[in-house]
Amino acid sequence: MELMERELRYNEAISFRLYHLCYYFSTGNEWDEDRKRLIQFKNANEKAIRIFISQSIDILLSHRIEKELIIVRALSSKELVAEIETEQPLDRLGKGLSATFGCLYLPGALKKKHPTKPIKSLTITNRQKELACISVKNLFEFKS
Repeated sequence: MELMERELRYNEAISFRLYHLCYYFSTGNEWDEDRKRLIQFKNANEKAIRIFISQSIDILLSHRIEKELIIVRALSSKELVAEIETEQPLDRLGKGLSATFGCLYLPGALKKKHPTKPIKSLTITNRQKELACISVKNLFEFKS
């Protein structure tokens, strides 16, 4: 697992650090352990969920995570908004990170205009085009 960090800028005055927990950067053609564990996590395998959450927390503990951090949940290709009624593995991850670091978990912050194709087999350019339908709700309304 790898942590990537970049800056998300709304305008000249407002910007945020954006972190991604990444598992998709496998260099081999074979199904390595990271890929297998990610698929198991996405398929709600209890052991894989616990390992993924534990590793995520361990990685983030080595960084200076601020309480102002806002955790949002990725949407599946079929979801238009987070399905809060049915807790997904990503919800458990978000809640675990929120509890550990004392920050906000906002599963409803993202929404899509329409379902998307699964992006796992798309190029980076096609991923960006496919995900252009995603919008972020005004995060300031969540913080007030």
